[in-house]
Amino acid sequence: MTSGSDNEDLDLLDYVRALRRRWPWVVAPLILLPLLAAWYSTSRPVTYEATARVLLAGSAAQDVVDERFENANVRSRDLANQINLAESDRAATAVRERLGLAPTDPLPDGSIDAKSDSDVLEFTFRGDTPEDAAAAANAWADVFVALNEQEVLGSITEAVERLRGQVDQLRSERDALTADLRVLEQRLAAATTEEARTDLQAQVNREAGAISGELNLLDVQIEANIQGVTQLQLASDLSSGETAWVFQTAVPPMSPIGRSLVRNLLMAVVLGGIVGAALALVRDQLDQSLTDPDDVEKLGFAVLGVVPNVGRAERRDLEAAGLLAAPSKVSDAYQKVRSALQFVAIGNEARCILVTSPNAGEGKTTTAVSLALAFSGVDRRVVLVDADFRRPRIHAVFRTDLVPGVSDALVNDLPLQRIAVATSPAERASLAALPAGTEPPNPTAFLASPLYADFIDQIASESYISVVDAPPILPVADATSLCPLVDGVVIVIESGATSRDDLRAAVDSVERAGGALLGVVVTKVKSRARRYRYGYGSASDRRTGSPGSGGDRARAGAGENGHAGRPAGSAVGERLH
Repeated sequence: MTSGSDNEDLDLLDYVRALRRRWPWVVAPLILLPLLAAWYSTSRPVTYEATARVLLAGSAAQDVVDERFENANVRSRDLANQINLAESDRAATAVRERLGLAPTDPLPDGSIDAKSDSDVLEFTFRGDTPEDAAAAANAWADVFVALNEQEVLGSITEAVERLRGQVDQLRSERDALTADLRVLEQRLAAATTEEARTDLQAQVNREAGAISGELNLLDVQIEANIQGVTQLQLASDLSSGETAWVFQTAVPPMSPIGRSLVRNLLMAVVLGGIVGAALALVRDQLDQSLTDPDDVEKLGFAVLGVVPNVGRAERRDLEAAGLLAAPSKVSDAYQKVRSALQFVAIGNEARCILVTSPNAGEGKTTTAVSLALAFSGVDRRVVLVDADFRRPRIHAVFRTDLVPGVSDALVNDLPLQRIAVATSPAERASLAALPAGTEPPNPTAFLASPLYADFIDQIASESYISVVDAPPILPVADATSLCPLVDGVVIVIESGATSRDDLRAAVDSVERAGGALLGVVVTKVKSRARRYRYGYGSASDRRTGSPGSGGDRARAGAGENGHAGRPAGSAVGERLH
């Protein structure tokens, strides 16, 4: 698993590996969504859908109304207003009557939509049968057409009444304006003398001139309104059925909606693949565990080998048989780890190897025993030391007693041959295992003591390879006390369990203690992840210590074999054989 914190950019191969690692997250939606789609397609009620279309067109009468009046009481031809009319309670009541529905019966399910680029309303309704769907759509369309016509005629009638009212008002204003003139004309008609008639005539002329402009305006307005009334009455007679009409009636559909099983399944498969891939990639990014050897290498650490995962029964059989007594995937893997260590140690004296892990239960003891057995196969003297006083395991693997062990021999000055375990089968007689012994009161102080340092020097000088099974390095400080005493450290991690942070912390602890990291062994790797390519890079490519660096610092002044203490063939070798 990679992330931005590793300073590595994800490429296509990383995505493919992530999908392979998280394949259950990919498969689950691919199975679940099609199942849900199949259930939905087959279990939902059968529903049919039909559509009727209505074309809206302005009438001559409506045009007259729109030209003469601009107020909220006149019906707008805006499509939104037409939809409001179609969805009104008046329309619903009329539809119930047309379909023969009771007031408590539910109305047909559907929608009324307008095409934005045309004056067309679509009445789409659903029903349990094709005939019900078509009848509902047609009924709603016919009701709307009738209501639309009523609205237009109602607006015409209202406009006519308003025009007539305005004519009456204008005529009243005209009568009031000409009242004085009419009085003067009556007096002129009743005058008996020439002088009186001349005087009254002059008054009539003056009054007529004074009101002539206003009087002419009133006459024009009255005539215009009278013409408007005439036009509206004529247009009303011609506008029946002109405002809206059904240009496409609904027909019974041939097949139900929403029950295309094949289409729904295909959509579910596509959606399931997308969702599954997204979930898998997110899960992989959130997971901090190291799953593949590539994950370790991207952190900058060399991978010495990959050990496959085996079942509990097979693991017990391998341990009982000495793990390498018979060919197996596990034995082959540890033989490759041995070869990798020999390759890393070319030109160096890596005679004492410490095996540890970031946490407990990651396979360090199995790895230490397997490496010791693998090295003993070359008929060289190999010593396996159990330095885990808190949870010793070497004695259980070889089915011997824990006590006496190393701690008892060092404290009581016992000969090592008394505590050494002669492993089986006979061809592995070159391997001697030293159990931990009685747990000291303070294991960390005991491992850091000069007494234990001399012990490590002695077994290293008198053996071809010595393998030390140390406690986990993160929970306790025991392993860090041993790091300067050995030639190199092998860190064992469990695939899918050890996190990147734990591995970094373990390596940092080794380096701060003065140890030299030889590499990492990845255990319990599932078959999908076990595709590692052997390619041991240089020190500039991966973080590995130079074998012997830690031990050389601890054993300054050692002899030519790289270890202080006794010359070859002295007491320790005699005690072990």
